[in-house]
Amino acid sequence: MIFGLTSALGSSLFATINSTLVQKIDHKIIGFYEISGAFFWITLYRLFDKTLLTETFNLTVTDWIYLTVLGTICTALAYVAGVSAMRTLSAFRVAPITNLEPVYGIILAFIFFGTKEAISTGFYLGSTLILGSVFL
Repeated sequence: MIFGLTSALGSSLFATINSTLVQKIDHKIIGFYEISGAFFWITLYRLFDKTLLTETFNLTVTDWIYLTVLGTICTALAYVAGVSAMRTLSAFRVAPITNLEPVYGIILAFIFFGTKEAISTGFYLGSTLILGSVFL
């Protein structure tokens, strides 16, 4: 419960700060620094965790293509567009888009991968919970 509340507080503060910053600074610069910061801190954590150096990446060319598309279009471009939208929309109006990301991510995975990755009853329950809390 504490982690959930802390996460909600951090998310709302982050959105509020972004909506203030985007009025003064270009959205591409904000996105670049935020994504670069996330990359830096995750890399630092994984270095101390020792998982970065011990895991091997046996990725195929197709895996690299999927990762590149996911990293550039689905993450960086979408994130910068979301920050840009905060110039005209409030952080409150942009929040549903962010909160629904897991739902449309799973739906897109189902479209691309078909029934190979089955959607369970838990997905529908979780989606309903997310949608309900977003619209509430």
